[in-house]
Amino acid sequence: TKDPGLAGGMAGVGSHAARIGLVRFAGEVPYAPALALQDAIASSVKKGSLPSLLISLQHKPCFTLGKRGKLDDVLARDEEAKCDGVEVVRSNRGGEVTYHGPGQVVVYPIVNLRTIKFGPRKYVETLEDAVVHTVAEMGLSARGRVP
Repeated sequence: TKDPGLAGGMAGVGSHAARIGLVRFAGEVPYAPALALQDAIASSVKKGSLPSLLISLQHKPCFTLGKRGKLDDVLARDEEAKCDGVEVVRSNRGGEVTYHGPGQVVVYPIVNLRTIKFGPRKYVETLEDAVVHTVAEMGLSARGRVP
């Protein structure tokens, strides 16, 4: 597998609470190496040897099965998907099944919540609000989860 290169390196993104680095990858990145990179970065962020980061990339087409995901939940069976070059990858993350398709940009925030003094729930709510407001500025409507 070709190692994806960094496009643009790290750039500081201002925030009232902290500065966050941005890492962008050019091209499609297979899910498993991207997850391993996230785990390594998360460990360094937790130790304080790296700042909080946003990783922006596109995955090669794949289905990911989270902790609650079952292969039966994937409508395209493993054999059929592999014929089309679509991997099915197990993940240690929450959730069920997620499809990552061509052209879909994914942003993974890796944040030390202690530095911004947020608990997980407050962080997720704040992140969700930011996404809703951002897409609204683009003329799209969105809403967060209904409690």
